[in-house]
Amino acid sequence: MNQLNDSFFYEHLLDLTNDAIQVTNEAGRFLYVNEQACQNSGLIREEVLIRKIQDMDATFSAPKAWETFVKDLRNKGQILLQSTLTRSDGTRFPAESRIRYFSKNEQGYIIFVIRDISVRKLQQRLFKKILDELPLSISLQSADGTFNFQNQYSSLNGLGDDNFTQVDEQALNISTDKPVTREELVVSEDGENRWFETTRKNFSDEHIVKGLLTLRVDVTQRKQDAEELLRAKKAKEQFLANMSHEIRTPVN
Repeated sequence: MNQLNDSFFYEHLLDLTNDAIQVTNEAGRFLYVNEQACQNSGLIREEVLIRKIQDMDATFSAPKAWETFVKDLRNKGQILLQSTLTRSDGTRFPAESRIRYFSKNEQGYIIFVIRDISVRKLQQRLFKKILDELPLSISLQSADGTFNFQNQYSSLNGLGDDNFTQVDEQALNISTDKPVTREELVVSEDGENRWFETTRKNFSDEHIVKGLLTLRVDVTQRKQDAEELLRAKKAKEQFLANMSHEIRTPVN
C-alpha cells in the first residue's frame, strides 16, 4: 500500500494513459506533462516544461487569447474544446481537450486531458461521404425548424429548404415513435413535378431534445411507369372490349 502513496507511481500510471495530460499555471507555463503529451508535441519533457501553451497551441497564439480563455474557464469551471494541434515536425492533428480549472493555496491551475481524435474524424468523414453518396435524401430537423443535418443529395435537390419546412413542422407533432411513411408531391423551381416516398421518425439525443429524422426517396419514375402501365392496361381492355363488340355484332 505504501507504493500507492508514491508520487512516482502515480506519474507512471499517468504515463501509461492514451490521453495527453498537461497542467499549466494561469500564465500558460507548463508545470506537468505526461508521456503522451510529449509524444503529441514531438518534444521531450524537459523541452515542453520550458515553454508556454501559447507557443504550442494555435488556439491561444493570438494576443490576449489565453487570458480571455482563462477568465472564461475560471467562470465555467470546465470546458470541452476541439482544436488542431501542431507537433514539432510541423504535422497537425485534431484534438479534443477536456479542460478544468482548479485552485490551491490561492494559485490557479489549468489541467488539460487531450485526446487525439484523428481516427474519429476520419470515421466521421467516411460516414458523411457514404451518406452523401446515397441516392436518397436524409435530413434532421429540430423543433424550431432548423436543419441540423442534410446529406449532399438533400442539399443539391433542395429538399431541406422551404419546400418542406411547413410539412416538417407539422410532422414534428407526430405522436408515435414508429416511422410514418407517405408519398409527397414537390414542384421544383422549373415547374417539374417530382414524387417522393417520405419516411419520418421522431429523433432525440443529448443535443436535440425533440427533432425529426426524414428520409426521402425519389419515386417519380416509378409512379410514371405505374401510370404508363395503367394507361396501357386500360388501352388493352378497351381494345378487347371493342373486338368483343365487333365479333358479337352481325355483319350486314
